[in-house]
Amino acid sequence: MQTLQIPSTEPLLGIRASRGSPVIVATDGREQSDAALIAGRLLAGETEALRVASVLTPVPVMTPEAALPISPEIEAARRADLKRGVHIQMARAWSGETVADVELYEGDPATLVARLAHESNASMIVAGLGRHRVIDRLFGNETALRLVRMSAVPVLAVTNGLTHAPRRIVVAIDYSETSLRAARLALDVAASSATVYLAHVAPRDSTLYDWNGWGSSYKQDAGEALQKIREQLRVPPGMILQRVVLQGDPATELLAFATSVNADLIATGSHGHGFVTRML
Repeated sequence: MQTLQIPSTEPLLGIRASRGSPVIVATDGREQSDAALIAGRLLAGETEALRVASVLTPVPVMTPEAALPISPEIEAARRADLKRGVHIQMARAWSGETVADVELYEGDPATLVARLAHESNASMIVAGLGRHRVIDRLFGNETALRLVRMSAVPVLAVTNGLTHAPRRIVVAIDYSETSLRAARLALDVAASSATVYLAHVAPRDSTLYDWNGWGSSYKQDAGEALQKIREQLRVPPGMILQRVVLQGDPATELLAFATSVNADLIATGSHGHGFVTRML
């Protein structure tokens, strides 16, 4: 009789989270952050290594002259509504279970979550990647992007639909230490049989090398440099690492390549804020 093998939903290695170095899930209780709860629980492993944080944002004030007084009763009702919404979300994302309590804060979400992660020695922050409307950018409401900019802790921004550890990962490599750290972290969160692409994007206007010419070329040298990085990574048995050299605008080329291989995750170091902004 043939044995049916079902791929594991959990990472092969994991990020070694613990009570003293937890995974922090940042959620607003809305459906767009359901996947963050799912991913957070997968990465935390043990329930004691998981913390769920939600931030109540202040009521927006259009002008000081038109500001309406907010009574303590209204604020208490807003806090209760948010906490209730997150509990409902937990039951929805975790099939009826409630494995963590909600830690409620008030203020700017990105600032408070980044501070909480730093103070609690968190191993990772997991947040939902929300909508990308023009109005969100105008009013600075892209919390995941602001969190990436502000946090000293790795941030995993996930879209709806994630149910398992990533099986196809694109790692953006620019040969910096931060991109090497991103590659190592990608291996930690990858599924056991994952395919990981180490992708470097050469500049479009490179004049130091001939892209496809005879002898030494940028493409050849970049491929050799990627091979050296591959040798520095401890690739678990069963995982596949492939080197990819692209050319053009980094954000455009990496997103196009990730789409072409149906990637579950793009990993990048956050030292280049302009690059990360374009990616998100």
